[in-house]
Amino acid sequence: MEDRHVKSIAARATFAVWVFAATAALAQLWLARPDLGPQFPPAFSLWLVERYGSTNGEELCDLETLLALACAFLLVVLLTLSVLLLLRRRRPAH
Repeated sequence: MEDRHVKSIAARATFAVWVFAATAALAQLWLARPDLGPQFPPAFSLWLVERYGSTNGEELCDLETLLALACAFLLVVLLTLSVLLLLRRRRPAH
């Protein structure tokens, strides 16, 4: 029972580290190469800037970073959970 608990904690920690690292890497890639990331309509961008209250370039950069991190996080979590679900379905039942 103890071994199972340790494996569960290790699996959750590995998942958290993976999500954090992959999110950071993907967001960095999107910020460095904006053509690779999601393209938002100008109307959405203007609305988001107004909602955030950006008044200068630094705040706009902060907003861009937050948006890249949010999109990357969602993508990484959805893809990771999809892969884990597929692996679980393919694994024979004990």
